[in-house]
Amino acid sequence: MLAMLQKTYLSLNALVIGLVALGLPLYLTAQPAIDATHIDGLTANWPEARLAAAFNDRTDPEVDQGGDLQFKISTEKEASLAIVLVDSAGHAEIAAPNRGISADRIVPGSEMLFPDPDLGEFLYVSLAPGAGSAYVIVSSSPIFDAGSRKSEGIPVTDVSRLVAGAAARPGLLMAVRRLPLMVRGTTPRVELTAKEVVDFFGVRTRGATNVSLPLRVGFDTASVSLDSLGRRQLDAVGRGLVDSQLAGVRFLLEGHTDDQGSDDYNLSLSERRADTVRDYLISMGVDSSRLEVRGYGKSKPFAEGTTPDARALNRRVVILRLDQ
Repeated sequence: MLAMLQKTYLSLNALVIGLVALGLPLYLTAQPAIDATHIDGLTANWPEARLAAAFNDRTDPEVDQGGDLQFKISTEKEASLAIVLVDSAGHAEIAAPNRGISADRIVPGSEMLFPDPDLGEFLYVSLAPGAGSAYVIVSSSPIFDAGSRKSEGIPVTDVSRLVAGAAARPGLLMAVRRLPLMVRGTTPRVELTAKEVVDFFGVRTRGATNVSLPLRVGFDTASVSLDSLGRRQLDAVGRGLVDSQLAGVRFLLEGHTDDQGSDDYNLSLSERRADTVRDYLISMGVDSSRLEVRGYGKSKPFAEGTTPDARALNRRVVILRLDQ
């Protein structure tokens, strides 16, 4: 066996030498795809920067989807700054200061807060729920141009290639700090205002996909009728959806039931509940072409169990923004 392996190795070695001698290109191994984990290695060529980074006013890495982040950053070298957020679904977003020719650079020996609300800067988390990462990157010159800043929902492989391309520039120095990030799904609220609806869909989760409004319209057992709370909730939703900031955005109304009754009965009931919400929003001026209805019956419970409270949570209509 050993003799056979040695013979095979010699044959392969001769083949390689022959191909090189003929001037033919040689590809022995496939190049691995660049992913988020490569960012650490690509930017580890500037230890002198002594980059320090942490979440400001946050002792844990958890943030709500649609919530905002602020970083506390310092270096011992003057540097340009960029933030890359990566989620569990393989999407990323890029943020960098845009304060003019020189004001976007970190001053050595000082602590920089980014984003700075006093300067009109905000960084909302438009990421999928789950474990992710926040990369704080400093460089001797900007690695992202104006066209790639504030980008949301782009594949992390594209971002990694941008970073890899920047790392290949002669003389460019970069340093990185990775902060673990845990994005929580939105928690249902009792009531939202129209402004909060516009802010949630139009700003805070603009780059995320299939985001559901943290508000569920509930129903009594076997009922498709809205109660007074449900109507107040939909009044706010309707006013928000006709706002100019959401013009042209389409929404999915998902109907759901509890576990009582047959599959066929609950599927029909869930569709009728979604139709009720759709009709109410249309009566408030929302164009019908912007509303899609889908019933799921009892197949997607929000709460596990058969207690009265769990069943009440499962009798609902969920409002999601369709991918733009």
